[in-house]
Amino acid sequence: MEYTTKQYAAELDKRLKEFQNAKAVFDCVAETHRSQINRIFIKGQGAERKLGKYSPAYAKLKKKKGREASFVNFNFTGMLESDFATSLKKRGQTYVSGVKNAFNAKKVDWLADRYGEQAFDLSKDERKDFVDCVRAVFLKIMRG
Repeated sequence: MEYTTKQYAAELDKRLKEFQNAKAVFDCVAETHRSQINRIFIKGQGAERKLGKYSPAYAKLKKKKGREASFVNFNFTGMLESDFATSLKKRGQTYVSGVKNAFNAKKVDWLADRYGEQAFDLSKDERKDFVDCVRAVFLKIMRG
């Protein structure tokens, strides 16, 4: 199809708006968030390294309650994980996650102080997978 410059610019604008509102972009964000949840709360890994080990007394308590105790995974009651998992929201053109519960917000601050800010950051692999996913969505929409 032949386009005038004005028609081509209008078509590009249309496709850019489609990209900005694409459910597929949200799917990329959601998949990255799921990976982050799995890494932190199941595998016990920060963005850069393992989160660490529990003190012997706390590990004993976790084991008694039937919870993973051989490594830190920020999961005892499941409340923090659940709050974090359900926090993903779109604000304008940005997606944000965190926690909604005030008590969990204090936990996150304490955990970040104790284990480093890297605990809740995105890992290099998560960032790469996200960029690759968004790039694929972008190219698909822009190519028509």
